Amino acid sequence: MKIVSGRKKSYRLPAAAALLFALLVLGALFRIGHKTVVLGYHSVSEEPFSDAESLFVRPSELEEQIKTLKEGGWEFIFASEVNGRSLKRQVCLTFDDGYADNLTVLLPILEKYGAKATVFVVPDLVDFNERFLSMAQLQELAQSPLIEIGSHGMSHREFSGLSLEEVKKELKDSKTVLQVLTGQKIDCFAYPGGHYTREEALAAAELYDKCFTFSGARQYVSIFNKPELIPRISVYRGTEGRELLHLIRTARPGRNVDATY
Repeated sequence: MKIVSGRKKSYRLPAAAALLFALLVLGALFRIGHKTVVLGYHSVSEEPFSDAESLFVRPSELEEQIKTLKEGGWEFIFASEVNGRSLKRQVCLTFDDGYADNLTVLLPILEKYGAKATVFVVPDLVDFNERFLSMAQLQELAQSPLIEIGSHGMSHREFSGLSLEEVKKELKDSKTVLQVLTGQKIDCFAYPGGHYTREEALAAAELYDKCFTFSGARQYVSIFNKPELIPRISVYRGTEGRELLHLIRTARPGRNVDATY
């Protein structure tokens, strides 16, 4: 009688499933050390000059943050260079509104560490008072190879109180005026207040290559983000360098949201 030896069944994942699983694991491990992060700031001032004190980051705090990022191997990039598919550890520093201290305080810190930053300017606030950039200061700032200028709307009015036609005018006029004032090509935009609707985002995408918002959650830029919906992480007064690294490390992958209202 012929004896047939029993064979144990082996359970193997299909090749495609195994490959997908491996890619997911590698992707997760990669993202632990490699992220493109956009940080959102406003004024760099020792003393706040409005009730929104949290928006006034101290110069010493900003310098510590930049130094910590620099020593951690982060590459500083402009808003126009943000790409969720980058294989590098990159950080984009963005500053909203166009305060005069972006020239007098921010720029010297950037020059000290060779860091880049993008300043989103509101044209109607240029020459508004001594707190904001004058026309001459804006032009001087724009001449620096470490500074990129972007639009923050013509008047800084949040889109929620405007018609779609008014929104389109804010988008178009601010781009035109800033290009004339700075001589730079204005390709990036930051939503005033960080808010938008789907229709407004589509209108912004017609004029700008990249648009930035605050999603209400800490998110880094992922492959899932549309160029008109790029998330930023707010940085507030009192944030130390180590705390900033923790905020970055615990950020979630960016996701698109149709509206932030």
